[in-house]
Amino acid sequence: PDTVIMNLHERLGPKWNISMVMHREEADPCSIWASLWNVDLLLTPHGFQSILLLFMRRGSAIFEVFPHKYWKEGYRPFANEYGLWHGWSQNKRATSWYRDFVLSFISQERCMLSLDCREYARGDNVKVEDYDLNIITKLAKYTTSPEYKHEAIHGIHISSPTVLSEKRRGTIPLGGGLAIPMGGGVEEPAEFPQV
Repeated sequence: PDTVIMNLHERLGPKWNISMVMHREEADPCSIWASLWNVDLLLTPHGFQSILLLFMRRGSAIFEVFPHKYWKEGYRPFANEYGLWHGWSQNKRATSWYRDFVLSFISQERCMLSLDCREYARGDNVKVEDYDLNIITKLAKYTTSPEYKHEAIHGIHISSPTVLSEKRRGTIPLGGGLAIPMGGGVEEPAEFPQV
């Protein structure tokens, strides 16, 4: 996590406050809300902690990282209905050589149809790669800067919120049970103009 935080600081500059929020059993909803209400982007591995978007302001963004060969729409529709931008990326490889070897014998589509394979792929850690940091940086700037909204964001899985509000706080908490790094299959989103 420290490397990811350091790289994001380097890319976004000193105006951004980047913090890591870890799960605490004793955390009450009010303290969670206080931690997340002013954030602009939540970077999190895919999982139940993505529900933290309930504590975020409309117009902010959530970016989910998926393990290799495991992806589902999950929180995207909910985030968009709630008024948040949603982006995601997927690891290009598993984080251990053994898991990568085992998963190399099956397509992602077939793996997602098999409960055993799906659970095996889902059990992997996620990794934030350099490419992903570029995407996250663009999304963070896009959601906080009116000037940046005129630039195209290429090759990013992003869906726009139903309601968008302007803010400029510049905070990215890294959420959940983070075993950072990621990378993944990306495509051109329809919502953004071509340059």
